[in-house]
Amino acid sequence: MTRRAWFPGVFSIAIAVPLPLIWALVYFSPFGSPFGLAVPAASFAPVLAAAILQAAVAAWALDSEDARRLGLRLSLFAVVALGAPVAAGMFLHPDFFSAVFMAIIQGLCLGLYRGELVYGTRPCSPARSGFHRFGLAASILFTGWICLMGYALATRSEPRWMESLIYNVYNALLAAALFYTTLRTVGNAKRTVSASKASFTVDGLDFGPVIGPVACEIAGMLLSSGTGAGCAEIRRRLHGEPCVCDFEDRPGFCADYSTIYNAVIKIRRLVEALRIGTVEDAVDAPSGNRMKWRFLPAEGVETS
Repeated sequence: MTRRAWFPGVFSIAIAVPLPLIWALVYFSPFGSPFGLAVPAASFAPVLAAAILQAAVAAWALDSEDARRLGLRLSLFAVVALGAPVAAGMFLHPDFFSAVFMAIIQGLCLGLYRGELVYGTRPCSPARSGFHRFGLAASILFTGWICLMGYALATRSEPRWMESLIYNVYNALLAAALFYTTLRTVGNAKRTVSASKASFTVDGLDFGPVIGPVACEIAGMLLSSGTGAGCAEIRRRLHGEPCVCDFEDRPGFCADYSTIYNAVIKIRRLVEALRIGTVEDAVDAPSGNRMKWRFLPAEGVETS
């Protein structure tokens, strides 16, 4: 919840902006633009109610707990967010039709932001890649459309150019939200790592055959121990007896230590290559001169 605490409130409020904004520009006509149509003051109440309902449904969708609820709530959002501006455009003023395109982008942002309910937490999956590519394509197309609108405003080919400029500023903010939610589809993945006697699994992929059973078992010890483990402890857990070497801190002088040391190096190289953390060298405090090792996970990596 922490990473998404700020977005639902801010974005829900932003979603409520277009309808009242369009009504104010049409009713007060501050720029004296052509094609103005008088709208009754009493129409503000239903316009505001529709905007508040749209924002409430958006917040409800962002609070979904599973993919089914997300789909139902996004469908309800589409009905409200598209129905209200279409009705207002037909019965009040054509400028309200501009909010239809804004609502489409708003819906895309909602779906991309809570897309993990569909593609899950795995960092690599076809569904996650599909969401990311779709969001990236939509972001590029929408940004291109904003640029075209900017060109029309610059050349004054748009008769209500001041109103359109204000709408385009809002669209630019929507484009930023769309880029953010698109990037989030690859930035909110939870990476997981676990180890046992015969496997070393990262994000659901088993690298046990790559590093071997000894390294897998040592990796399990390092993952479960927050303070790390030294040669004596590892040897005791592997074979039920302590390491008897006199030169544990020098791999070339001790077969036990050399085996453990080489296994730790394999683990370190793998976890660093996969960018899930590293294995830190430290001095075993009780012995004063023997090495011990500790797994340091990268940010966002969960161990089990």
